Amino acid sequence: MLIPLSFLIIVLIIYISTKYKLSLIHLLLFGFLFKILNVFLLQSEVNDQYTRVNLLAILFFCIPLIFNSRTFNLDNFDGKFVSSRYFSLNAAILIFFIFIFYHYLMVGIPLFSSDIDISRFSSNNSGLFGIPSRIAVYGPYIILYSSIVLLLTKTINTKYFYLIILISIILLIIQGHKSSIFQILIVFALAYRCIDASITNQLKKYSFVLIIPAFYFVYIIFSSMSSLEDFDFFLYLGQRFTSISSAPSIALFMDEIQFKTFTQSMTLNDLLYPFAKVAGLNIETTNIQLSRILYGIPDGEFTVPVTPGSIAYFFKDYGEVGCYIAYFFFGSFIKFLYNLPPKLTSSYGFILVLFTEYVLYVGLSSGNLFYLIGNTYFVFLIFWFIERLFFTARRIIITSKRQNDINV
Repeated sequence: MLIPLSFLIIVLIIYISTKYKLSLIHLLLFGFLFKILNVFLLQSEVNDQYTRVNLLAILFFCIPLIFNSRTFNLDNFDGKFVSSRYFSLNAAILIFFIFIFYHYLMVGIPLFSSDIDISRFSSNNSGLFGIPSRIAVYGPYIILYSSIVLLLTKTINTKYFYLIILISIILLIIQGHKSSIFQILIVFALAYRCIDASITNQLKKYSFVLIIPAFYFVYIIFSSMSSLEDFDFFLYLGQRFTSISSAPSIALFMDEIQFKTFTQSMTLNDLLYPFAKVAGLNIETTNIQLSRILYGIPDGEFTVPVTPGSIAYFFKDYGEVGCYIAYFFFGSFIKFLYNLPPKLTSSYGFILVLFTEYVLYVGLSSGNLFYLIGNTYFVFLIFWFIERLFFTARRIIITSKRQNDINV
């Protein structure tokens, strides 16, 4: 069963990749190829159920993507982008930058910390109900997608666009995560189909330039982590794509793994986690609890979150059939998102679609989707509120001024 089913899925992945422009679909399908390779490499360590569930879940994801009757075309996109939106969106971007700078002023920069292992995951002590820390983590992505839409509607020039990219790259680098620079490449890969050809050609050039420093940055971060000081870099890199990345996933297929959730559902526990923390409840996300179980870390002590992947997560929470249904749903939903932008008349809807694709990519790849949803859309709501506040205030001022001119 393993070889014929794997061959069928690989053929489907190649076929589907030719039917769509570069997008979230391709990034997830590329990740599935690694998952299939892992299944082959770990045959001696996993049971038949692990192999079956992983392959069939990928197959169910691919089924709705096979049938794509439309060609993605943005020529008819007509964003209702009044000139005043330029002011309000840029004001919201500026306010987000201020929040981020305030956050790092209060907690320090993780990249320059003496203990980067801990600081990159625990820099949430800047106060204000955790708002600045969440904006520091997720804000740069909202800023990038807002600038992409501003560029798409020809509201800003390319120099200003590249300035925002540069600042965002710096803000992501100082977070201290190994994948910081790669996140920029993912952002533009997801938005590739929506950006003008002249810009994408330049981005391709800069992306290739970024790849070498990105790998060097990973090496620098790796060398700075005390938890990895006994590992060889290249050996660790190889294991990161095989045994290390698969260990959390394999663990969730074991019946003896049990979580302490304040509901009966892992999904609800992770979805409501940000709000439960604000309410003062002492709970942890399932990926933190899984990390404690895998590494034997006692309750209350710091541990790095692990990423079991969404297939294992859905299997643990919904069962085998529920996992297949979930993957079929996300395949259908992602296809819907792919075809949505040309129909949009709202530039805000465009930003939301691109940001949602980013959340889905990180969430489905890592298995932390529901934890991300609460945090990321909370930050997006703040951005929307700030932009609407400036937009409304400016409109009131302009209307009042015109009324005064008429009265005079």
